[in-house]
Amino acid sequence: MAASVLWTGAAFFMKLQPRQVLFWSLMAVALVAAWRWWAARPVLQTDNGTPTESSLIETSRLSSHASGVGSSPDATASITGRVASVLAGTTDGASPMIQAAALAKLVNEVAVRDIPAALTAITGSSRTHNELRQMLIHRWVAADAPVAADWVERNLSGGARSAALEAVASTWADADAAGAQQWAARLGDADERGSALLAVAGEMAAKDPVAALALAVELPASERRDEFLSQAASEWAGRDSKSAVEWGKQIEDVELRAQMLGAIATGFADKEPAAAATLAAQSLPPGRAQDDAVVSIVQRWVQDNANDAATWVTTFPTGQLRDTALQALVQLWADKDVTEAGIWINSLKDPASADVAIAAYVDKVGVQFPEMAAEWVQEIRNVGVRDERMSRLAELWLRQDDAAARKWISESLLSEAEKTRLLAAPKP
Repeated sequence: MAASVLWTGAAFFMKLQPRQVLFWSLMAVALVAAWRWWAARPVLQTDNGTPTESSLIETSRLSSHASGVGSSPDATASITGRVASVLAGTTDGASPMIQAAALAKLVNEVAVRDIPAALTAITGSSRTHNELRQMLIHRWVAADAPVAADWVERNLSGGARSAALEAVASTWADADAAGAQQWAARLGDADERGSALLAVAGEMAAKDPVAALALAVELPASERRDEFLSQAASEWAGRDSKSAVEWGKQIEDVELRAQMLGAIATGFADKEPAAAATLAAQSLPPGRAQDDAVVSIVQRWVQDNANDAATWVTTFPTGQLRDTALQALVQLWADKDVTEAGIWINSLKDPASADVAIAAYVDKVGVQFPEMAAEWVQEIRNVGVRDERMSRLAELWLRQDDAAARKWISESLLSEAEKTRLLAAPKP
């Protein structure tokens, strides 16, 4: 039939004059273009609301995806075989680069309509199986989030389901945070709902930290939620410290407010160490959050201006916070400039502060310069602290230079019993 049509057409054109051939050729091109336009027209609904051909085709496509039967039996068998082959060749012991390339190639080659079949073919729970499952879900959600989410809810269970729901939430939120949040909020299981909403918040944090934190802070308290809140608040403070501080101070829960303000103070300590120090000292109650914030601020401030950091630390009242800050200050400062740190320690007038600083200094320099540490350790006024640091230094020094260490131990201020114990240690 097709051959006869072609021969008839050829005979027709052979009888035409050149101008006629040009005319009919142009007509043929115009007819083809018109047919293509008609086939691709976006007709969705008739005037009386009856679904048209295009909308029925789209509905069929979505239903096919949602039920996981978008592929023909032959296509499903082919996809199952390809998935099994790739997984067999990418065991957990395979080269990471080769494994990643093989998985990426498979994911890119699978058509969107065939992703349900590919996911169904992944039956294991190894790292490679989970990675492939996540990659396929990311691709599917990027193409059609509602359908992918529905399939995951209907077809997966256990750990694979939990990871897949979070993948759906984060990928969806990257393109449509509001849609992802609405979907996650409708999940029936409370734990799944919380994890999915936290994943949405995590994706929102860079673009809209206020909305992300507002979403996360309303979730049930958990270690994961608190870790996210601290990280997001700290990163936000690095970009906009004033807004972050204002947000943190409005949190009603006392413990959570302290945790957030501590993370915020740490977040902008690199750029504004003095302001961060003031926030930590004045707005945080005594406790773990304040201790952690102060140490973090000291760590950052020493790198920029050790003398200013030291001045701030010495304003603390006597107590554990002051001691912790002094230890962090001295060890970081000695690592940066051992001589300057020693000069500052010598300037301390308070005996208790001096003892804490010297002990920290001895711990730091004793590793590389035991002779120097041996001179400093004798300056500690508190006998208990001094003897404990001397014994610790002696044990370290014996492993580095047995002869020099034994000589120092024999002449030290340690008790005879402690000298005997140390000197009885076998030579390395």
